[in-house]
Amino acid sequence: MSRRQQNLEKVTEISRDMTMSRDQLYALEKKYLEDPSMQDREREGRPKKVDETMKRRILREVKKNTFESSLKIAQTDKEEIEEEKQISSSTVRTVALKDGYFARRPALKPPLKPAHISQRFEFAKLHRHRTTHFWSQVMNA
Repeated sequence: MSRRQQNLEKVTEISRDMTMSRDQLYALEKKYLEDPSMQDREREGRPKKVDETMKRRILREVKKNTFESSLKIAQTDKEEIEEEKQISSSTVRTVALKDGYFARRPALKPPLKPAHISQRFEFAKLHRHRTTHFWSQVMNA
């Protein structure tokens, strides 16, 4: 016999006081009768594929190849890893995002032409005796 039945309380009154539905209260009462400690039972489900070792391995690859796609990172060690532990590109992205890494793309700049290289060299030779302040202004321009 539950405590509610001993005190002659009605579920509708309790649900009104607690602002909970009656179904929730009945479910809680059933859970209490089964296990008075009311601890959550261990849930079933697919085990995590990425353990701490795999996470470190993924993050090492992401740090090493900052501009590499998640697909290429996932395929880097496919031959070395057993089939059950192979990961997808979306797993790589998820692990990287959770650790604060975001997608990066290198800036595309046109290559310097030989004329530009020689002009830069001449400028540097002409102004080699200038102060550090001058060169800091050149670098910030």
